[in-house]
Amino acid sequence: MSDPALGLPLLLDLLNEFKKISGYKVNFQKSERTLRNAHYKFKYLGIWVTAKLKDLYKANYQLLLSSLNRDLERMQFVIIL
Repeated sequence: MSDPALGLPLLLDLLNEFKKISGYKVNFQKSERTLRNAHYKFKYLGIWVTAKLKDLYKANYQLLLSSLNRDLERMQFVIIL
């Protein structure tokens, strides 16, 4: 967040709206501990969250694409049989 003074209130408003609509809320204490303890990356809801934005692609997309390709190869084998 390049300007926390401007961005944090907007983010908190967005999270509050999400809570009203979904009934879910963010556990800020747990989130803060998770972020502080993660030096490079951690997994959250099945997604690897990296310390650097540029590493998100490598940590998630490449692994997902490889897994998808393996699944497609297996499906082709089953369809051929």
